[in-house]
Amino acid sequence: MKTRAFVFVSIAAGLLVACSSIGLLGTRPSTCDATGNKCKATITVTACNQAGISATPDTIVVKPGKWKIEWTLATPGYSFTSDGITMKPGAPGGVFSNGNKDAPQKFSMDDDHKGPSTAGSFKYNVRVVDGSGNVCKYDPTVDNDA
Repeated sequence: MKTRAFVFVSIAAGLLVACSSIGLLGTRPSTCDATGNKCKATITVTACNQAGISATPDTIVVKPGKWKIEWTLATPGYSFTSDGITMKPGAPGGVFSNGNKDAPQKFSMDDDHKGPSTAGSFKYNVRVVDGSGNVCKYDPTVDNDA
C-alpha cells in the first residue's frame, strides 16, 4: 500500500511541475533576468521573410515590474530600422515606451507591467534591413504575465 501511495504522489508531483512549467496553471517562468530588470531576446535572420526570421525566446514572458527589453540582432549584414521594434495595436497605452535603436544591431524598449491591469499577450513588429536595403519583418510576442 505504501508503494502505491508513493508512486501516486510522485506522479502527481511530476504532473504539477510539468503543467506549471508550460503555463497550464496560470503562471510561467519569466524569460527575464531580475538583476537589472532586463529581458533579452536574440533575433536571427536566415532569409528576408517571415519564415526566415526568428526570435529567441519567441515569446518574452514578463512578470509585473519595470523592465527594459533588449533585442540583439545576431546575423551579420542586417541592422534594425529606426523603428526596428514596435508594438502592434492592442497593447495597453503607457506600458511599452521609449523604443530606441541603441546600435545597428541593438534595440530596446521599456515595459512598465503593473500587474493584472497590464497583463496579456501582445504581438510586436521586428523590422530589420539587409545590406541591399530590403526591409525584413517578423512578429513575435511579449507576454505580460499576471
